[in-house]
Amino acid sequence: MIVAALFLVAVSFSLWWAVIPAFATAPALILVGALMTQSIAKVKWEEYSDAFPAFVTMVATPVTFSIATGLSLG
Repeated sequence: MIVAALFLVAVSFSLWWAVIPAFATAPALILVGALMTQSIAKVKWEEYSDAFPAFVTMVATPVTFSIATGLSLG
Protein backbone atom coordinates (compact mmCIF):
# COMPACT_ATOMS: atom_id res chain seq x y z
CA MET A 1 0.00 0.00 0.00
CA ILE A 2 2.85 2.35 0.78
CA VAL A 3 4.49 1.68 -2.57
CA ALA A 4 1.19 2.21 -4.37
CA ALA A 5 0.66 5.52 -2.59
CA LEU A 6 4.19 6.67 -3.41
CA PHE A 7 3.68 5.61 -7.03
CA LEU A 8 0.58 7.78 -7.26
CA VAL A 9 2.52 10.71 -5.82
CA ALA A 10 5.31 10.11 -8.37
CA VAL A 11 2.83 9.99 -11.24
CA SER A 12 1.37 13.32 -10.22
CA PHE A 13 4.86 14.87 -10.20
CA SER A 14 5.71 13.41 -13.61
CA LEU A 15 3.43 15.96 -15.22
CA TRP A 16 5.53 18.74 -13.72
CA TRP A 17 8.78 17.16 -14.93
CA ALA A 18 7.44 17.18 -18.49
CA VAL A 19 7.09 20.96 -18.30
CA ILE A 20 10.87 21.43 -17.92
CA PRO A 21 12.45 21.60 -21.40
CA ALA A 22 15.45 19.42 -22.19
CA PHE A 23 17.78 22.39 -22.72
CA ALA A 24 17.18 23.52 -19.13
CA THR A 25 18.98 20.44 -17.79
CA ALA A 26 22.10 20.98 -19.91
CA PRO A 27 23.92 23.28 -17.42
CA ALA A 28 23.47 20.73 -14.65
CA LEU A 29 24.82 17.94 -16.86
CA ILE A 30 27.82 20.05 -17.86
CA LEU A 31 28.57 20.79 -14.21
CA VAL A 32 28.34 17.11 -13.29
CA GLY A 33 30.64 16.22 -16.17
CA ALA A 34 33.18 18.83 -15.08
CA LEU A 35 33.11 17.52 -11.53
CA MET A 36 33.58 13.95 -12.77
CA THR A 37 36.70 14.93 -14.72
CA GLN A 38 38.49 15.89 -11.51
CA SER A 39 38.98 12.22 -10.69
CA ILE A 40 40.94 11.58 -13.92
CA ALA A 41 44.09 12.94 -12.30
CA LYS A 42 43.78 10.37 -9.51
CA VAL A 43 43.83 7.35 -11.84
CA LYS A 44 47.03 5.29 -11.72
CA TRP A 45 47.67 5.27 -15.47
CA GLU A 46 50.76 3.09 -15.09
CA GLU A 47 48.73 0.23 -13.67
CA TYR A 48 46.75 -1.57 -16.37
CA SER A 49 44.03 -2.92 -14.03
CA ASP A 50 43.16 0.66 -13.02
CA ALA A 51 43.76 2.45 -16.31
CA PHE A 52 41.77 0.23 -18.68
CA PRO A 53 38.37 0.43 -16.89
CA ALA A 54 38.82 4.16 -16.35
CA PHE A 55 39.62 4.68 -20.04
CA VAL A 56 36.66 2.55 -21.17
CA THR A 57 34.35 4.54 -18.88
CA MET A 58 35.68 7.87 -20.16
CA VAL A 59 35.21 6.85 -23.79
CA ALA A 60 31.90 4.97 -23.45
CA THR A 61 30.03 7.67 -21.50
CA PRO A 62 29.98 10.34 -24.24
CA VAL A 63 29.73 7.81 -27.07
CA THR A 64 26.62 6.14 -25.63
CA PHE A 65 25.13 9.42 -24.30
CA SER A 66 24.54 7.67 -20.97
CA ILE A 67 26.45 7.93 -17.71
CA ALA A 68 24.95 4.67 -16.49
CA THR A 69 26.00 2.75 -19.60
CA GLY A 70 29.50 4.22 -19.49
CA LEU A 71 29.93 3.26 -15.85
CA SER A 72 28.61 -0.24 -16.39
CA LEU A 73 30.91 -0.83 -19.35
CA GLY A 74 33.88 0.37 -17.33
